Amino acid sequence: MKPSAEPVKQADRKRLAILSAAKKIFLSQGFNAASMDAIASLADVSKRTVYDHFGDKVTLFKIMLQEHWRDIVTTEDVLFDEKKSVASNLTQFAKTFLCFVYQQETIDIFRLLIAETTQFPDLLDELVSEEKAPFTKLLTDFLQKKKNSGELNIRDAKLAAAYFMGFLKEPHYWPMMLGFTKTKQHPNPSKLIKEAVDAFLKIYTQCS
Repeated sequence: MKPSAEPVKQADRKRLAILSAAKKIFLSQGFNAASMDAIASLADVSKRTVYDHFGDKVTLFKIMLQEHWRDIVTTEDVLFDEKKSVASNLTQFAKTFLCFVYQQETIDIFRLLIAETTQFPDLLDELVSEEKAPFTKLLTDFLQKKKNSGELNIRDAKLAAAYFMGFLKEPHYWPMMLGFTKTKQHPNPSKLIKEAVDAFLKIYTQCS
């Protein structure tokens, strides 16, 4: 006899409620001050339910971070269109990526990660290598295809993807994150994107 689908749906709803509550509590209080009691109360579930779903606070914290990246729409067919030029695809990717990283929640999460680096020394590397995959891996796969087709002269698609994302973040995003500028949005994102795409293509369309 198959189990009823309703308990599964209810469990999913509780899990989502816990993750939503956890994000609010962690971002407002930090990891150490956040309590499972507060998370359970905000999610309107028992503390036992929180532990049943996530095991402990560290696991809940990590999954909350992972889900933030997975919540965004980052399927390949959304970010890239094979019918369009490489420049058009990179431009669309850049717009989507910048929209995500400049979301206040994303900014708050990065700052929380920076604050918790000493407590979770491997967490940033883990997220960069795995949980940013919705952006990094899709861009890498796209660039690999363009390398294989001969449209781009790329030796290492993963490294090229990192360079392109660096073009987008280094001029303003990281200075803003570190408090060197109080402006939360890039003053001219269209110009930034165009210059990043132009510079990238100039490098990777040159002959060997």
